[in-house]
Amino acid sequence: MITQEQMIQLIETKGHVHTDDGDDLGAVEQIFIDDSTGRPTWILVAAGTPGSAAVLVPAPGATVDSRTVRVPYSRDLIEGSPRMPEDGRFGPDEEQQLLRHYGHGVPAHAGTDDSHDAVPGTDTVLTRSEEQLRVGTVTRETGTIRVSKYIVTETVTETFPVRREELRVEHLPMEDAGEATPPDSGVTRIGTPFDEGEYEIVLYEERPVVELEIVAVERITLIRETITEAEEVSGEVRKEVLEATEGH
Repeated sequence: MITQEQMIQLIETKGHVHTDDGDDLGAVEQIFIDDSTGRPTWILVAAGTPGSAAVLVPAPGATVDSRTVRVPYSRDLIEGSPRMPEDGRFGPDEEQQLLRHYGHGVPAHAGTDDSHDAVPGTDTVLTRSEEQLRVGTVTRETGTIRVSKYIVTETVTETFPVRREELRVEHLPMEDAGEATPPDSGVTRIGTPFDEGEYEIVLYEERPVVELEIVAVERITLIRETITEAEEVSGEVRKEVLEATEGH
């Protein structure tokens, strides 16, 4: 038996009715229930194709699996059943024809002249729907960062002391220079008296030598952070309002 929770779920999710052969007849449009027992009596199946009319299928014997209602009738039998009147009202005579068509007995109230909006002794289950705003997030690219490393050449000037040798000639009288120069004085005597010749003295100087040394001076780390911000999202939603008016 179909429970009331299943009935509401089938209508809200547009569940479909399948025959015993697995054919899909169409979506569940309404489910009629009995006032006294609360059990479902008829299932109104929406038209499956344009131009066709909705059909009524007995609810007893039907089984529910998720969003699918399976009824123990063939497509030919259901499509050949009497159609519901265009005004949506049918009385005991129409119900009797439907029950006989599906091979069920005639109800005890058959033969009365009262007509009803649904099967006699039943209520129509109405569903009120509304739209709800569901907000989610989507990830998209906002930009690409490219890091380039290039070489810059600079001219660096530094002052560094260098030494060089120069030759200076001093003439000293013998009385000031002395007869002899101690060996450890750093003065080297060259030549002998009255000995002609040329003497070569080598002078030296220091020159700066530039060498390049690669030294690590800084380490750079790229850090990607996720920043969470609050943004307000608004949208229009619709909802259904049910109003009941009493006819006169």
